[in-house]
Amino acid sequence: MVYLKIFDERITNYAPSPGEITCTRNSDCQSPEFLRCSSGRCIPILRSSSSPFGRRKKRDVEYENDEYKSVMDSSYQNNFVIDGEADVSQWAFIPVTLMYIRPMGQHFGCNPVRNGSIDDNNDIYSNDKTSKLWDYFKPGVDKRRVSDSQSGATKFFVQSDGISYKGRYIDYGIIDTRQMVYETVAYVGVKNPRSGSATSYVSVYDLHGHVCQPRCIDRSSKTLFYKKCSGVIKVTKEEPQMYGDDIAEAVRYRYTYNFDGNKPTSNYRDIFLQFVCEYGAEYPWKDCSSV
Repeated sequence: MVYLKIFDERITNYAPSPGEITCTRNSDCQSPEFLRCSSGRCIPILRSSSSPFGRRKKRDVEYENDEYKSVMDSSYQNNFVIDGEADVSQWAFIPVTLMYIRPMGQHFGCNPVRNGSIDDNNDIYSNDKTSKLWDYFKPGVDKRRVSDSQSGATKFFVQSDGISYKGRYIDYGIIDTRQMVYETVAYVGVKNPRSGSATSYVSVYDLHGHVCQPRCIDRSSKTLFYKKCSGVIKVTKEEPQMYGDDIAEAVRYRYTYNFDGNKPTSNYRDIFLQFVCEYGAEYPWKDCSSV
């Protein structure tokens, strides 16, 4: 399969992310039917059922307070609709890598102990100017200055929107935001190219709408290297096939196998898209390759 990078010069301006809006009450969040105020910031309201078919539990109607549910306890149900027809066999699945770079200003309950005393100013995962990692992963600043959970676990959503077809797919990867740098792999659906090539726009964003920077693998590099791109891809049947007809097949293609009793080895060269989730001031598509 071949992925082609396509960049549209038409740039759209967006309103501030809801997560950047400070609040003291739900009404400050501009859309209280979708957002609520928590710890001074606006976060999305998620029902216990995330189904696009609209199923709701009885308690959702009866008790307003029970409408809110931890985002980590909710999955996501796609409708698998392409061009008006709902059928999972129309979809193919591709892996994407999510790389999270922890911003400054967050704090978790894992403090270092020095000379018998707890240091409350930092935690053991903090990446500050004294860190040996600083020169390689200089962190940005999260304006919210508060984490989604003290455990560090949160979701980053992966979304594909059809350009050559009408259809949307959403899934997520779990990120440990305590870590200085954290990587995980998620899978996203696109139109299956068996009946012709399919063009999609793939994006990744956090719970507050902060967009991650897309990068595409550089096949000209002798080592594994990703360079900035738009996130628009064209999926074809050409080799190498970097998608699966279902998620199980997409996972299988991600690994190198031997049959001498050893476990499979992860093969990142078969992952075309990487998204870097950091909190710098740089526009996600700055200097994006248009070829």
